Amino acid sequence: MAPKVMIFAWTTIQNALPVAAELFKKKSLTLASCSLCLNAWEFVGHAMFSCKHARQVWKIVGFAFNYKAAVSMKAEDFLFQLSECYTKSELEMIFCTMWSIWSDRNNVIHGKLAQQPTTIFAKAQNFLNNYKSSQQLSLPTSLSPTGFPSTCKVWKPPPPNCLKLNVDVAFNAACHKIGFGSIIRDSKGIVKAAMSHPINGCCQPQEMEAKGLFYSLKWARQFNFKVDTVEIDSLILANAPHKSTSNRSSFQDLIIDVQTQLSYLLSVCVNHVCRDANQVAHGLAKQALVLDNVCTWLEDFPSAILSVVMTVDFNVLALLSQNRVEGSRMLMLNSLMREWSQANSKAVLAMALYFASADDRDTVCCFLDFQEMSEFPRNMQYPDMDLLVSKQAPQSV
Repeated sequence: MAPKVMIFAWTTIQNALPVAAELFKKKSLTLASCSLCLNAWEFVGHAMFSCKHARQVWKIVGFAFNYKAAVSMKAEDFLFQLSECYTKSELEMIFCTMWSIWSDRNNVIHGKLAQQPTTIFAKAQNFLNNYKSSQQLSLPTSLSPTGFPSTCKVWKPPPPNCLKLNVDVAFNAACHKIGFGSIIRDSKGIVKAAMSHPINGCCQPQEMEAKGLFYSLKWARQFNFKVDTVEIDSLILANAPHKSTSNRSSFQDLIIDVQTQLSYLLSVCVNHVCRDANQVAHGLAKQALVLDNVCTWLEDFPSAILSVVMTVDFNVLALLSQNRVEGSRMLMLNSLMREWSQANSKAVLAMALYFASADDRDTVCCFLDFQEMSEFPRNMQYPDMDLLVSKQAPQSV
């Protein structure tokens, strides 16, 4: 997507477009009505979708929107809803058309004539096509689309007898807390170790990623894991260890520390992956945000990421089944399925026992908290009684 369209999309999502309704709130305009149709207040949803001029453009483009929802919902919520319904290429066309509609509205406000809907759509389509073609021509061979990092959205196991380390970072701005997540798996997808590492503080995103990679490599070396592949979802960090620069900064200092940790591993390779292929490490990073100390699981993982690990295991089995052969490969798949079933059965049982014990503990604490108890009286007053004398019954005073 072109930079100017990306800036426009970001401004729209942030509800920062200077529509008449927003300018009226700031007392920059005396009227909040639409500058083209004059039939409704000019919010982002009306200007981009529900206005009669915008509807004519969308009718030509071929997209059918819920125009009532565009007006009633916030702009960012409606656009997020669109992102779940359309593909990336369709969203690029939608935002380019929105940009073209907005440009035409500005021209009308500044005294120019309104363009025809076909002209507005043609302008958006030509702009998008020209940008894509220019990007293809300007990219060298080494940076062509085939040379970019893999966009695979499924975690792939390492080669046989190799270990893969996945690392990710999560951040809680309200608590100023950073969480690092790391997981080591073998060629069968079996978890060898996992870690959730919380620290307090705040820094730049690339510095958080670099710290997470540093602590993860140090943790793997501490437990004597000979990692062969490291996967992270930060492209800047994945390329940083291979670049040399004279600029000294806190990020470069962290890269030097990462290079030192990598030097202890002879044949390690740092690769970039999509966020979807790094979900387990991201779940461990989010788990670290609720912890106070570093937690390590050997040949196990926390129950909080059980569903993510189950999904990854199914994907691993699917990848292996695509390349299966007769005989030994089928036996290996069957054994993998049995190991997966047994591991997850144990995890489900552990979760059930944990939650049952937690419920019992909370119930006991609840009874202790709400039970009415008082201190024993300091002075006890008993009634006066006559002692038994000459076998007579006692008599009270």
